[in-house]
Amino acid sequence: MKDNDFIQRIEAHRHEFYAYLHRQLWDKNLVDDVFSQAMLTVWEKRDQFMEGTNFRAWIYKIPTFKSFSSNKRTSRNVIRLEDIGENFEPEDDRPQDGSLHWHEGCDEALPQAPKRLSEKKRACLLMRSLKGLSYKEIADSVGIPMGMVMTHLHRARKKLKRELAPLAKERGWDSTTSKKEDQA
Repeated sequence: MKDNDFIQRIEAHRHEFYAYLHRQLWDKNLVDDVFSQAMLTVWEKRDQFMEGTNFRAWIYKIPTFKSFSSNKRTSRNVIRLEDIGENFEPEDDRPQDGSLHWHEGCDEALPQAPKRLSEKKRACLLMRSLKGLSYKEIADSVGIPMGMVMTHLHRARKKLKRELAPLAKERGWDSTTSKKEDQA
């Protein structure tokens, strides 16, 4: 593949890779640096790309592993759901008069939930849900078997559903609750 063709292929997905890193990295101040490092590595490894294979899956490997390395260096204090325990009670910062608009708290609760997933689970979920990659493309990108991708996706979705269920019920978004109420 000619260098100009390679650059055009990278350019076609540049915003997608940048957005992926923005969601994947713990320290948002490092997004530009990690993106630059990843694209430099992609360029340096361009001779390893085999024409006829999936370009997106091949290229996703590099930002994925760069984000894993960056997150390890960040050494952030991650709150694991398993460590919280069953008796955890979040602080209730709702107004004392009981009023609550549907969007209050969503800006924090929804985006924070995926951040508590493991790196590989979050990577699989982002690649599948936001980027539409196939299981095979994700497996190739993350460097794990396709069955493990499906397991990570299942567990990530289950964990998010469990974590966000109280919020959904509180907001009246829980479809199982509304169906039961409609039948009554």
